Amino acid sequence: MMIFPKLLLVTVASWSFLSAHTIAEDMTWAVLDVPGAATHRDGTPDEGIVLDAQKLLEAQLPGLIHRYERSTPRRLDRDLFAGRPICSTLTLRNPDRSKSGVFIPYLPALPMELVSRADLLPDFAVEHGKVSLAKLLEKPLKGGISSTRAYPPELADLIDKGVKQGTLEIINTSSPGVNLIAMVSLKRLDYTFEFPIVSAEIRRAIPYSTVLVSVPMMENPSLIPTGIYCPRNVWGRQMAKRIDTAIQRLASKPEPLLQLYRNQEPSYEPQLREYFRERGRARIEW
Repeated sequence: MMIFPKLLLVTVASWSFLSAHTIAEDMTWAVLDVPGAATHRDGTPDEGIVLDAQKLLEAQLPGLIHRYERSTPRRLDRDLFAGRPICSTLTLRNPDRSKSGVFIPYLPALPMELVSRADLLPDFAVEHGKVSLAKLLEKPLKGGISSTRAYPPELADLIDKGVKQGTLEIINTSSPGVNLIAMVSLKRLDYTFEFPIVSAEIRRAIPYSTVLVSVPMMENPSLIPTGIYCPRNVWGRQMAKRIDTAIQRLASKPEPLLQLYRNQEPSYEPQLREYFRERGRARIEW
């Protein structure tokens, strides 16, 4: 008479065991190689603020088995266009990429800065610690931008103007941060644009023979939202909603997120707190 209850208990336990393993879903993240933000060791994503942010996000996404693979901007664009079940880690919003991917804002990046050689500073007419890109484009200096990355919208018109008039050169490179800063050091370019955390890491890791400096730009004062791209298909939209909900939970109690910025410029903390306050209550619609 006791066999059936025991069999029932074993069956229920088996169902529970199978359910726990069936629910788990593989989640692949494409990690772009960004010095100081996401660095790789032996081809594997290793450390940086991007991966630190991912660890916080992982804790808010139960039921997923997280896997990371190294990627490039072009490969990410191909994966999104093909509808592959993969999402990016932190990257800038890109109008072309948004045609095949949905964008979920996550962390803001501190404003991009101008990177140049210290001996050129007198030519930049720095005022109150900042340089005007509009005035800089009028000078006989050569700047460089990467063909594989997006730049802040506040700079878009000026960058377009510089390219058209020939004072900004578009450089084809798979590693825009390192390569463009190296070109500045070698005097093949006079300046480029980079995020503070990236340029600081490049200068720390590579002992350039010339002294390089970073200077804030007057036209680029705002924090820049960076976020996650998932493919613009059924799987991607469903995953984007899960990620959006997880980010909202994180942003509503932002201290762990703020901790990611502690070693950067402290004057931005009020702006960061305001960003997370808004992000914690703003649900993204696609």
